[in-house]
Amino acid sequence: MAISSDSQFDDLIPSSADTEAATQSRSLLGILCLGLYFLFTLMPDSHSIMVAWPWVFVWQLAWLCPVLWLVGQLWQRSPIPRLQQGLDWLAALAVIGLLLSTILAVFPNQARWYTGAALGGIAALYCINAWAQTPLRRQRLLVTQGIVSVGFIVTSLFLWVSQTLLPELNRLQSLQQVGVQASYNFSTLELRNWAPFGHQNYVAGYLVLALPLLFGLGWTHPRWRWWWFGSFGLGLIDLYTTSSRGGWLGLLVAGVYLGLALFRQQGLNRRWLMGGTFASLGIVFVLVLANNRLSSQISNFLQGRSGGDMAYRLITHVAGWKMGLQQPVTGMGPGSVPLAYQAYRPYWAGLEAEHVYQLHGTLPQLWAELGLGGIVPFVLLVAWLVWQGGRYITRAATHQSNLLPQSLLAGLLGYSFVSLTDYQLDNIGISGFIIISLGCLAGFIGTTSEISPAQTNASGRPIRSMAGVLLGIVLAFGISVMPIHAAWQLSNQGFAALDQQEIDQFRQRLGDAQAKVSWDPYYSYQLGWNLGEMGFKTKDPKLRNYLIQTATQHFIQGNQATPDQEFGHTNLGWLYLQIDPQKATQEFAQSAELVPAKRGVFFGLGLSLLGQGQTDLAVQAMTLECLRNPIWITSPAWKSPPLQSIYAPVLANLEQSYDQLLQGHQHLDDLNTHLHKGRGSLQWWSGDFEGAQADLDTYGSPLSRALVEVAQSKSGDPIEISPELSKASRNIIQAWATPDQRASLLTQAWQRGTGTKETKQLVQITLDSMQKARIFQEWLQDYPIVRKYHRQRSGFGVLSRHTDGPNPTDFFLVIDNVVMTEIFNDMMPVPEYFPDLDRALQERRNALLSEVEAISENAMLTSSLIQSGAMD
Repeated sequence: MAISSDSQFDDLIPSSADTEAATQSRSLLGILCLGLYFLFTLMPDSHSIMVAWPWVFVWQLAWLCPVLWLVGQLWQRSPIPRLQQGLDWLAALAVIGLLLSTILAVFPNQARWYTGAALGGIAALYCINAWAQTPLRRQRLLVTQGIVSVGFIVTSLFLWVSQTLLPELNRLQSLQQVGVQASYNFSTLELRNWAPFGHQNYVAGYLVLALPLLFGLGWTHPRWRWWWFGSFGLGLIDLYTTSSRGGWLGLLVAGVYLGLALFRQQGLNRRWLMGGTFASLGIVFVLVLANNRLSSQISNFLQGRSGGDMAYRLITHVAGWKMGLQQPVTGMGPGSVPLAYQAYRPYWAGLEAEHVYQLHGTLPQLWAELGLGGIVPFVLLVAWLVWQGGRYITRAATHQSNLLPQSLLAGLLGYSFVSLTDYQLDNIGISGFIIISLGCLAGFIGTTSEISPAQTNASGRPIRSMAGVLLGIVLAFGISVMPIHAAWQLSNQGFAALDQQEIDQFRQRLGDAQAKVSWDPYYSYQLGWNLGEMGFKTKDPKLRNYLIQTATQHFIQGNQATPDQEFGHTNLGWLYLQIDPQKATQEFAQSAELVPAKRGVFFGLGLSLLGQGQTDLAVQAMTLECLRNPIWITSPAWKSPPLQSIYAPVLANLEQSYDQLLQGHQHLDDLNTHLHKGRGSLQWWSGDFEGAQADLDTYGSPLSRALVEVAQSKSGDPIEISPELSKASRNIIQAWATPDQRASLLTQAWQRGTGTKETKQLVQITLDSMQKARIFQEWLQDYPIVRKYHRQRSGFGVLSRHTDGPNPTDFFLVIDNVVMTEIFNDMMPVPEYFPDLDRALQERRNALLSEVEAISENAMLTSSLIQSGAMD
């Protein structure tokens, strides 16, 4: 690629020093470092693959190579150039903060694992800066990074179009052929551009760093301007497909800085710059408005409404603040967030952000894991970038300046804004880009002081000693992580055996992995869940009992390693429910304290209390389940023998609870409306249509009022259907009222309700059930369409930072009334995030859990006395 010889870019003209440096032997470790960085940047789904064997070994090699590279440079008695301008002090602060946090970490093994990666990143920064000391090398490195960024953009668009866009367009087209109108919806997470990192926020974060660099390369390389600016435009399209708000705002920050930098440049046509600026803003404005997710969120913001994403971040930030307060100076240690998060998650969070592995914000993440030791260097680094940006703009007014360093500053400043809304430093593609940008920027900003041969020789022994110390640390670290990699490999072999139904080999391999790394709950949980799943499925009573007993032991081991995991306590509770209801009560109570709104937790608690003869407490627990998950009262599960006897008491207690809550919350707001709607829908389901009408005529939805009317109508009576109802709801009600058109109406209803054409079997089952019923309410309650399933723990592997094994499901068997959950779900909505509701329920939860704790303590004391013979 040609090098611009414009006088404006003299920094890019090779000097004698450049030529001499270019002819020196290249570092194989440096080439390997860059190769691994490029690999994890372009490899599809790299952020998930890097925590699967053997890629986790390659990931760690990517962080060890810079340290070995640094050791090699020191061993050759080559003093490492300083970053200068205060960056060395920031690096020293970061290293001290990491080491102190690791020493005092709550989970020391996980802390050492992640600290090694962080220190490797700091070593990479010094190595990049040392290598890129000449303008020619800096340019070559940035051009290479630009080419990789173009490859990233092309890969991202290709994978998204081929694996997400086209399949979804084909699905929508097939629905349109049967009269169901739908459009591509960027509000659906799975439809946004995830490639190649696996999540749209990572893609957007990378693009905020890459787009300013592409712009700078286009500006400084006139002969290749068409290539770089064309890639820049393609990158904007790629950013559009991510639908990332943080990405667009970060790009706006970067664009404002670059615009100021260009306007301050001497010798540029201000009129052309102004026209280009307005044209660029117009393009960005059109792209944002063309995206239905971004345009709707702008509309909601202007109307003062906040969406679920804002709630998600509020919850994680609050949890991160609480975690950091435990150890304000050092935090809880690197890697502690996914293990301790649920203990600090606010109870009013509802169903949002139940489990995370990062807090969706760099500040809360650093505060939680590193305390002030992480916050201070980060804030100072952002301040340093702002200061340097101001210096460059000021100097541009009086000097011709190269736009490349300013494009790096623009990318880093823009990414600083992105980092406020997401934490992405665990992604090699992004952190590597930041390291390259900072390393080159340090070279642009200041020239390293020359070191005389005398100084080099005099300092040779200390430098080699430092290299020896670093090499010793690397070797010690390598030895310490060998059991971790051995366990990872064993587990990978075990899961391969599980796929082949070789159960004994699976148990042996996972058991060996758990023995090597007992502090990692993943292996214990996978053993416990898989054996428990086999136990529930087998028909042999003895084998079932053995497998469940064995599974409980593995879950206990997992909970001992990380005591604040709702997944472990909940599923251990379901296992204990088969053999020891008293212990099941303790586990469900623990889950209820961690995630009180989790669906099925209070129901499981009620079942365990029922198994101990504590009927009144069981009714209270199940009432709390239905207050937060009201549609559960429509489940056919209540017809089973253990629950049939307490169904009526639960409904009565539920109505009484609604009355009490409304009495204590009489002023009109969303909570008052929700409570009235909940009571009205309960009365409708119970057959009290007059009471239901009193609540739902005022507070209900068009669907709830229509269902009350239909429930009171007789067979053959004409039914007026409001056009405000969803098409699927209208089709179901019309199908009931017009038997001669049922088949076609039910086909349309289920196609709209399920979003698929394959509904033939579902339509036939609905036809059969409608023919058996005399009235609408009888059809819904006595002849329901039943679906049984176990809720998937989506993202369990990603959240656990292990993706070799299967994603577990809960042992809790969910039994749905499909018409209610899929078509009429607005009758009894289950809000994901409703802080006022959870605050109103928390006092009742705490009171019940206190009673349960007292009973459990008495039972344990009695059992202890019996075993000791004191009660003989």
